[in-house]
Amino acid sequence: MKDKEPSALNGMRNSNTMAIAPTATISVIVGCSSCTEPYYNPIYVSSTLSGDFTMLNKWLIADLKSNGLWNHNMVEQLKAADGDVSKISLPEDIREKFVSKYKTTFQIDQLKLLDQAAARGIWIDQAMSVNLFNDKTSLKSLNDISEHAWDIGLKTTYY
Repeated sequence: MKDKEPSALNGMRNSNTMAIAPTATISVIVGCSSCTEPYYNPIYVSSTLSGDFTMLNKWLIADLKSNGLWNHNMVEQLKAADGDVSKISLPEDIREKFVSKYKTTFQIDQLKLLDQAAARGIWIDQAMSVNLFNDKTSLKSLNDISEHAWDIGLKTTYY
């Protein structure tokens, strides 16, 4: 009984039988995430048919504002660092918190992202896209990711 999916035990919710917005484009336009994965970067530009949109992590901005650090110079530092908070100038007393809290998707352990997707998957009756953000050029790394996804029961990934 433990291995059965929740829907088999408790029935299926109507909300899990439909595919609804936001799509990637709609989510950018309205300023929300299009997926269950982490935001790609604390700051980036997304181009759609509707135009170019600068995407900002609102939690990072709130933390920067509460520490008196949100200004034009900070925006320029984030742009120059391609959103990598570890490469910007921050006071030592908050640096570690910011660096660990606001990682780019490439700085997050991809195997953990897969584990989280597998944990969510038992509650999803239709499908989910699992995006991976790999900046390694090693075929071994790609193979390890693919094998791990297979081992934990995921049917597809995208990178």
